[in-house]
Amino acid sequence: MDALSCPPKYKRLGSFAPYYEGKDKAPYMTVFVGGNHEASNYLRELHYGGWVAPNIYFMGVSSVINVTKKKNGEETSLRIGGISGIEKFFDYKRGYYEKYPFDRSSGAEKSMYHIREFEVEKLKLYPQSKVDIFVSHEWPTAATRFQDLCPKSHQNVKNLLKIKPYFTQEANEGRLGAKSFSEIVKTLKPRYWFSAHLHCFFSS
Repeated sequence: MDALSCPPKYKRLGSFAPYYEGKDKAPYMTVFVGGNHEASNYLRELHYGGWVAPNIYFMGVSSVINVTKKKNGEETSLRIGGISGIEKFFDYKRGYYEKYPFDRSSGAEKSMYHIREFEVEKLKLYPQSKVDIFVSHEWPTAATRFQDLCPKSHQNVKNLLKIKPYFTQEANEGRLGAKSFSEIVKTLKPRYWFSAHLHCFFSS
């Protein structure tokens, strides 16, 4: 729990523990990225991605995976890209300097989930338009900047700012979300992009 960045009241085992221990199994193939309230010491064990529990796969700090399914003799596949964490300018160009035990005494419990430039540049090298779905925790700043391309998006932004008025200045200045993730949007052009972090529904 010392490597978990969150208020003390949330530092307790939740519903995931039985899956991690192998006592339960996810009913569907589940893929996830890390956010800013994770047990980073455990996720660091799978820096490049891997299975954290039966049927539950962590995408690592950044990666692209192929998920295939066979039905009636036919195989279908999805190519999913993902990046974990959130963007902080003061760590963006730094390397990974954190050392075990990744706790508050060194500040590592926060810096471990800050995105590094290397991860973004690595993803941008992937062939354009070859990713079906991209998943991140933080929104790309581009999420609220598509008004010129899609009139419906403009109304969606207005609705978002009614619900979350304190986003207004950041959205108007193009600072709501991670700027580096917008570089990934423009380069990879995935068909769909899913994010969380801001605790509200928004589509563009």
